[in-house]
Amino acid sequence: MPNLRRLECGMMPGLEAVAGCKQLREIELYVKYDGEARTAAEFLRRATQLVKLTLEYESPTDMAPFSDMDFVLALATTGRSHLEELELNVEDINDMGLEHFPQQQSLLRALPRLPALKTLEVKGEASDELLLGVTPANAPALRSLKVLTVGVKCAHDALHRGAVQILLSLNPDLKFSTHELSYCYTDDRCAWCTLGCHQEMRQDLDPPLKHSADWVTIPRL
Repeated sequence: MPNLRRLECGMMPGLEAVAGCKQLREIELYVKYDGEARTAAEFLRRATQLVKLTLEYESPTDMAPFSDMDFVLALATTGRSHLEELELNVEDINDMGLEHFPQQQSLLRALPRLPALKTLEVKGEASDELLLGVTPANAPALRSLKVLTVGVKCAHDALHRGAVQILLSLNPDLKFSTHELSYCYTDDRCAWCTLGCHQEMRQDLDPPLKHSADWVTIPRL
């Protein structure tokens, strides 16, 4: 398959051989830690030509049982990755009561060895540790960071979070976004919406629909 440029698949035998497809640039991989997980990790170690990768974790408890099955670390093995876009879909982890998604530590370890990474999207809850771990020194090319939530009530609440402003001050070229209501529109408001500052973040919906949360770019103070 010399002309293969995009692939969407789950764990399957022989996947490591696909790394030999030099034109392959994008893959969406459905993660399951079964008998083929090591094969998939080996594929990611070899496929340094990838530009875009999406990892879809099928279970909210999905965490590599062994280091040689850690797909995030596998990406960074050589330090020669051309990866520019990485998406981790661990959205259901929010139901587990954890402070952050299970792959967070692996991601922090991998970032310095992904020198071309420009866009990082985490569909899960991230802690302050991730935000504070993103710096120009270990993610020099990163220009867009999207995190589903950082454990706040709204994007306005995120604006005033100390770790968010440290992230933005340390990375002047970075755009940070989170998937929240832009402002608290009900009586159960965060402290900042109660104060009523940053009215420019309000939307015209009054109040918005329950499920009208969207990606909101957090401004710098």
